[in-house]
Amino acid sequence: MKPQDRENILYKTGKRVQINEEEKILIKKFEKLYTNKKIKALDVGCGSGEIMEILNNYGCITMGIDFSSEAINICKKKNLDAKQADLDSGINIDDNFFDMVWAGDVIEHVFDPLFLIKELSRIIKTNGYIFFSIPNDLHFSKRIITLMGESYQYSYYKKFGIYKHHSFFSLNLLNYFFKKNKLEILDLNRIIRIPKINRKFILKGSFFDLFAMAYFGVAKKND
Repeated sequence: MKPQDRENILYKTGKRVQINEEEKILIKKFEKLYTNKKIKALDVGCGSGEIMEILNNYGCITMGIDFSSEAINICKKKNLDAKQADLDSGINIDDNFFDMVWAGDVIEHVFDPLFLIKELSRIIKTNGYIFFSIPNDLHFSKRIITLMGESYQYSYYKKFGIYKHHSFFSLNLLNYFFKKNKLEILDLNRIIRIPKINRKFILKGSFFDLFAMAYFGVAKKND
């Protein structure tokens, strides 16, 4: 089964974009960064379009791209501007077209994330922003599992039958990808989750990198 087919089945059976605490924090960052909200915004890996709906309510002119045709159909039923696209093949949009890009939980899903980030940098204007989230594959629990001689992907395959992340992400790798493409991380948050009590914390500071299951924040395109 092709990846697109798997995603189509998920969207047909109820999968939707979730607006969690990290998304709400990024929206607040958006509110502060843009005094004029009538900007052009691209949602990369838009899914069922919930982020576009939020940005539209602020007056943004949004576009979404996703590789799932079913997700695009859901967006179109909501009258959202969305197109099907293979991100590994590039983004068919002019240079310096968008004021901002939303890239939530998508960079780790492509086969060539460095190329994708290069494309994102190309299509946003100088001083534009990328709102992103990314997993931390150097989380201490994954280190322990690896030291024990096991693959940390084992539990995912056992539970879901698939593991959809194609790159081993860490903060230094993300920084390298961004700096190589004239992008500077201005704001970075760590997601800390305690499984036993099912609590999630949003924290700042490199001290928490070892315990961060994921990062999210804002990067700016420089000259």
